[in-house]
Amino acid sequence: MQAPAWYEGSMVRLPKLWYENKVVIVAVIAGLGAWVLDAALDSLLFSHDSFLDSLILEITPHELYFRLYIVLTILTFAVFSARTLSHRMHAEEKLRSALTAIEDEKARSEAVIAAIPDGISIQDRNYRILYQNTVHRDLVGDQLGKTCYEAYADCETICTGCPVALSLVDGGNHVLEKRRETDDGTLFFEIRSAPLRNARGEVVAGIEAVRNITARRRVEEELKKHQEQLAGLVEERTAELKSANSRLQQEIHERERMEAELSRVQRMESLGLLAGGIAHDFNNLLGAIMGNISLAMLDVDPENAAYKQLTKAERASFRAQELTRQLLTFSRGGTPVKKLIALPGMLTEAAGFSMRGSRVLQELSIAADLWPVEADEGQLMQVFNNLLINADQAMPAGGIIRLSAGNVSLGPGDVPALAAGRYVRITVSDQGIGIPREHLGKIFDPYFTTKKKGSGLGLAATYSIIRKHDGHIIVESELGKGTVFHLYLPASEGDVATLPRHEKLVRGSGTILVMDDDEDMRKTTGDMLTRMGYTVDYADEGNEAIAKYRQARENGRPFAAVIIDLTIPGGLGGKETIGKLLAIDPAVRAIVSSGYSDDPVMADHRAYGFRGVAIKPYRIRELSEVVAAVIGNGR
Repeated sequence: MQAPAWYEGSMVRLPKLWYENKVVIVAVIAGLGAWVLDAALDSLLFSHDSFLDSLILEITPHELYFRLYIVLTILTFAVFSARTLSHRMHAEEKLRSALTAIEDEKARSEAVIAAIPDGISIQDRNYRILYQNTVHRDLVGDQLGKTCYEAYADCETICTGCPVALSLVDGGNHVLEKRRETDDGTLFFEIRSAPLRNARGEVVAGIEAVRNITARRRVEEELKKHQEQLAGLVEERTAELKSANSRLQQEIHERERMEAELSRVQRMESLGLLAGGIAHDFNNLLGAIMGNISLAMLDVDPENAAYKQLTKAERASFRAQELTRQLLTFSRGGTPVKKLIALPGMLTEAAGFSMRGSRVLQELSIAADLWPVEADEGQLMQVFNNLLINADQAMPAGGIIRLSAGNVSLGPGDVPALAAGRYVRITVSDQGIGIPREHLGKIFDPYFTTKKKGSGLGLAATYSIIRKHDGHIIVESELGKGTVFHLYLPASEGDVATLPRHEKLVRGSGTILVMDDDEDMRKTTGDMLTRMGYTVDYADEGNEAIAKYRQARENGRPFAAVIIDLTIPGGLGGKETIGKLLAIDPAVRAIVSSGYSDDPVMADHRAYGFRGVAIKPYRIRELSEVVAAVIGNGR
């Protein structure tokens, strides 16, 4: 029986006896009510006596017995119920007090556990997590109901060396250290376990305490590091006197090496200056020779045997120009003058030229659809010749050089030094003696060579050229088996087949001023221009060219174009001359001409005010195309 609502609110304030007496009084009233009700029913339905007679005055023994039985039954039931309810309420009150005490104790325990800086969890014998404190949830998240190996290690069975598992087996305490990799670095944890026993001493669960010992480990590592540094410092100071003489010898050796290196650099700079002067004069001579060869070829039928001999002489003249280009490229660090190039013909020509008179066989494998590249033709020819000649010299007894070229599309990271995109890959392999592993990292260093006769500049220049073309070079070698070089050059989107090609001269009209310090070169260039249909005037240095240009404008007969030699020893050169011509006529049509293809002006002529570029020595057809493009009246 449940206590009345009025009692639930007042049971703490009212005595139990008062509640029991109240129940008895209610029962007495109920009994008396039953007496009165029976009297009323008897008066109305059965005896036809007055109500008062039926109630008290004329009660039959049978009626008296029945009514007393009803009243006593009600009283007995009331007393029994009151006593039972009182005992039950007393028990509930004790239970509620006990539960309150348990909740208070639980709150105190959780407060104590929460104050512990370790992550505490309790796991049953099936390793299912039954409890986590706040620190533990912060470490691994809310994992209640999950097994520890699922929650911590994402595996299907208990971890090897698990301290909780050991505690559940032997009932002892165990310790384990673990490391965990996170985005913030490596964390270290100390995991301690202990058994949880019931009142009978049986192990029913395991208690796990996880402590973050990262700071402690870092302090220990720092302390160890300082100890090692201290030990090293002590050892270093102890050995300092013994090693003083050795260090002095090393310093002397290093100074001698640096002096030798400085001397070598100075010799290289002198050689570069000498080569520059030679190249300037040599290219002027070649320009005169090639110009006259080109003029002679115009007067000879292409089917004539003399025409073929002139073609060979022209090709040999271009090869002669490359004798000085290798040293110039490395010593001056020149920027390539790029144009759209089809590689198949160049590779075939390089192989034929480099292998002439060699005992080595060659195998060519060049893709028919090889993509074109934007490159400096002379510098690339130098690269191919260097690699082919090195391969030939690596096989003095003969062998096979394989030259292949194909298209490749590289993804990110395929070749670490290159961005993703389209490339042409050129491979040169030999069957020579190979390169020792310890030398592979040095072969592109300036002056490094393993040959008895060699400058150590060939591969250094090759590396420099490829890098300036935004490409990459890779070497693979094994002693006794040979060497392989892979070149990667960015492919161009252009189409070589669509480039304008003029089999005949592009003719024009107008007067052209030629400025060059070499008389033979001036005259040969003038003869070429005359054959194209132009009138020619000459100047041997910048001041004369400026004066003639100004005078022609004042006379109303301006020059259609000006061809300006870039380098004028002892006079005003091309770079200074174009600046003054632009001040006179901002619309001047100027073409820069030089044998220094690696000069910055040649590489970016428009930035200096020139509208075209002609590299010495040049063929008459090439010169006619440049002049016509600048003037814009070619036909």
